[in-house]
Amino acid sequence: DGHYRKYLARLHERLNAARVNVVRAFEEIGLEIFAEPNSGMFIWARFPHVEDALPLAEAASRAGIMLAPGAVFRPHLERSPWMRFNVAVCEDPRVQRWLRQAATEARK
Repeated sequence: DGHYRKYLARLHERLNAARVNVVRAFEEIGLEIFAEPNSGMFIWARFPHVEDALPLAEAASRAGIMLAPGAVFRPHLERSPWMRFNVAVCEDPRVQRWLRQAATEARK
């Protein structure tokens, strides 16, 4: 019947729209994007004045937001300023508010 194909097509459309919205929001917030993706559900980005994303991820966790610091993707868990963001999660206005506040604090 093609129901699954149609479902996947709608899901891809929603994911693409979310990715565009999140990239735009990240640019407004001041996050540096590693490479603007043209597909997928993840964006790699960093706060320009932060050299280790782990404290940011811990602070986000205390606020009820799960973020993935780049260190968890490195072989020996080395420090990394980069974070991997899920676009579906980051489209939430509460997450964007938290990121905006964290970016303001990082500039201080």
